[in-house]
Amino acid sequence: TSGSFFVNDATYRKINLQQYRQKIGVIIQGETPFEGTIHENITCNNPYITPEDVKWAIEKVQLGKFIKTLSEGLETKVFAEGKQLSSSNAQKILLARTIVSRPKILFLEDPLDRMDEEISNQLIDFLTHPENPWTVIVSSKNPYWVKKCTRVITMQQGTIQEDTKN
Repeated sequence: TSGSFFVNDATYRKINLQQYRQKIGVIIQGETPFEGTIHENITCNNPYITPEDVKWAIEKVQLGKFIKTLSEGLETKVFAEGKQLSSSNAQKILLARTIVSRPKILFLEDPLDRMDEEISNQLIDFLTHPENPWTVIVSSKNPYWVKKCTRVITMQQGTIQEDTKN
């Protein structure tokens, strides 16, 4: 409710919250899908997200094969907290939601910790690919992120221990 907001050394004292939210994607640890369809979970009923955007996000997070096995496809109902989904597919739905609008910055907290190593590494390769329109800020114990990121900040108990550029 107070203070200054800086992006690339420019301050924004009056910011349109809706415009700001459209430019970021977030996954926090412990986040789960909400009760609704898979489509609603990915789009959050945002009218500006096109079917092509949804198809792109599903393909990029490797969720397409799973959705094709469902009799109702994207209209399959998800129970509260995604209880009928595998933890890997639940995380993929969250990741699709995070990238579907192609935001400028992604804030990710252990976004792939419930996936097997091979799929997780493939998704890290995608998320960190230079052609993507975003900057990724990730908090994770997965060592593969270190190999793919251009800057690594190691923290311990809230204090920066090391700041290196790859």
